[in-house]
Amino acid sequence: MPDSQAPATHRSSSSWAAVPSRLGWLLAGMLLAGAASTHAAEGLAVGSEAFTVERQREVLNGIDAVGRRGFLYEVSRAPTPEAPAPKKLHLYGTIHVGRVGSEPFNEPVMKALHQSRRLALEADTSDSASTQALALRLGQYGQGDDLQRHVSPALMARIRAFGEKNGMPADRVDRFRPWLLANMVALKAVNGIGLDSTMGSELYLSGYARTARMLVVEIEGVEFQLRMLASLPDALQTAQLDEALDDVDSRESSLQTQALFDLWLDGDAQAGNSLIDEMHRDAEGKVFERYFIDALIDRRNRTMADQAERYLAQPGNTFFAVGALHLFGETGLIREFERRGYRVVDLQPPFAADR
Repeated sequence: MPDSQAPATHRSSSSWAAVPSRLGWLLAGMLLAGAASTHAAEGLAVGSEAFTVERQREVLNGIDAVGRRGFLYEVSRAPTPEAPAPKKLHLYGTIHVGRVGSEPFNEPVMKALHQSRRLALEADTSDSASTQALALRLGQYGQGDDLQRHVSPALMARIRAFGEKNGMPADRVDRFRPWLLANMVALKAVNGIGLDSTMGSELYLSGYARTARMLVVEIEGVEFQLRMLASLPDALQTAQLDEALDDVDSRESSLQTQALFDLWLDGDAQAGNSLIDEMHRDAEGKVFERYFIDALIDRRNRTMADQAERYLAQPGNTFFAVGALHLFGETGLIREFERRGYRVVDLQPPFAADR
């Protein structure tokens, strides 16, 4: 949409500092948005099935009214006499939730998709049944074990109260491991402000790619991501669940989710860099936050860059779509590609900071 028509709820980079930065549990929840809840799993096919030819035409007819939408960069080597037109990686920063009107399409994005042979996603969640089955298998205790054996009575009482308030009986709560419960809490916060995990960027992109008969490949895969969260030690899982409940009770999670969504919708790269820097500072002295930043963000950034280089070695261009926060900060993909000798160019119009 034109800058003059941007909703008043959008935040510029200057207003981001007013938002609390304790995002660890929330972002872990959004990492598998849809994989951990029956409601979301029932709707996962929407992104891949509902992006019909008619909807494509509707989106294409409206893209002139869209400025920035997410984050889109071209990654390439500088031209040489031997390679005057080197292959490109279209690096796109996604968000795992959305609403009507937040489809990840504008003219630069469509052009990049048309120029690409394959769409590379962190994980392809279009097979909702197998995704849900794996999440439940990894997220439930076996026979003779339950949540009460792993958390304090106080935390047990809190999560049971949350479950009762949200239609989940105590015997069901008791079956789930803390990491899965924390993600259910995160998704509740997302749904509470009108955002939906079935309308995230990846599902629209995969829906478009399949309609356009593009190859869809996984950078990590659903099983890798779920096992990464399920393998957290009990102490980290407990801390994650405790923080999730704290932030829902204080409505901090709703503020954070809305601010992160607005940042993405605006395509505000300056705010993205500021947020990652603040998350690194805020993690000092916090066990779960420190683990989250080191293992779930920084370490994965390096392995994602390795995978991107493998695609760059293959024929044709790649549209490489990962969570937007993987792009920014000194440890983000943009800086990582530059350190590896690539040229990184922003393909969207400048961000209007006066919103």
